[in-house]
Amino acid sequence: MTEYLNGVKTTVVKGWELVTAETLAADAQSFTLVSGLDSDIYDYEVEVVAKKGAGAAGAIRIELNGDTTIANYDTQALYANAAAVTAARNDRNDLSYLDTQAVFSARVTQDPDGYGRASPVGQIRTGANLRMDFRFVSTASDMGAAISSLRIVGENANLLGSGSRMSLYRRRIS
Repeated sequence: MTEYLNGVKTTVVKGWELVTAETLAADAQSFTLVSGLDSDIYDYEVEVVAKKGAGAAGAIRIELNGDTTIANYDTQALYANAAAVTAARNDRNDLSYLDTQAVFSARVTQDPDGYGRASPVGQIRTGANLRMDFRFVSTASDMGAAISSLRIVGENANLLGSGSRMSLYRRRIS
């Protein structure tokens, strides 16, 4: 099935349709804001393959409906590096951490009570170390409206390196 979103032809991928894909031509703090979304009709899946740019290492975050205030989100995380396992809970919107490389995908949806949800699973490379990363991000309260936009943004300027890429897919739920 072929549809158009914001004038861009989308294609079907195993029940998921590609909404947008972006590869950074230069170091940047964020990928382009994606608008025109509707979580009343679709679930979304965002895939990110990132390498660190010239900026300092830091978190890769999600912003829903233009909400840039990190305290308006909650994150529960579980990390595994070699034999060490760590758990943490923070008032943040961190999907992953970027030191050398990060690869993750996150299901983005809205629960029946209006809370935005993102469930990223991925891996992070820090030097020669590989870490498994599981996180669950939620808005801290009812969003009051369907998810209509999202942006993937780095904690620091030029965190996302040239060649980093993001793809956003959608799947009809109603």
